[in-house]
Amino acid sequence: GIQLQAFWQSYGTYVSLAGAGFGVYVLWRSMYGAAGFFVDVSETFAELGLLGLAVSVGTLGMLYVRSLYTIDPDAAYRLAMRALNAHAGALE
Repeated sequence: GIQLQAFWQSYGTYVSLAGAGFGVYVLWRSMYGAAGFFVDVSETFAELGLLGLAVSVGTLGMLYVRSLYTIDPDAAYRLAMRALNAHAGALE
């Protein structure tokens, strides 16, 4: 209930960062395993390249999720003005 909301309010950013870090790690290891199935990726640069790709995909995923939950002020203003201009009492 309220304790969980308070915890999320205080530590939600850290929980999200930990989840994103874990997701990037899992993505990196799965890409490394899939690439190792086809070619030999024993090179350090190949491993770091796949890590960079995993970090990029994780960052893009976080930005997409953030865009879903961010309120656009211009859209909110347009919605409010449309509702205000359609209200008969406000137009008198």
